[in-house]
Amino acid sequence: MVDAIGGLRPPGFDGPKEARDKRAPAPPPEARGSDKVELSQAAKLLARVRAMPDIRESKVEEIRQQIVRGTYVSEDKLGKALDALVEDFLSGL
Repeated sequence: MVDAIGGLRPPGFDGPKEARDKRAPAPPPEARGSDKVELSQAAKLLARVRAMPDIRESKVEEIRQQIVRGTYVSEDKLGKALDALVEDFLSGL
């Protein structure tokens, strides 16, 4: 910015103090409006995934061994897994 004399004004210089004091005060923050944030469904899903507990490696290995032996799959386990899957799906809507 160039002043009336022809020189450059230093950064942050708004003129004489008297002129700055005569300006109207800035409105309070609440009068300026408000910010609004909207999260996409993908962001909501990502937040839920990040909130999930860490993987228990010992439990995963135990189930992996049961699958190899053919002892993991049962009607009771499938029913519980399907119920939990449907409940998780419906709670995310």
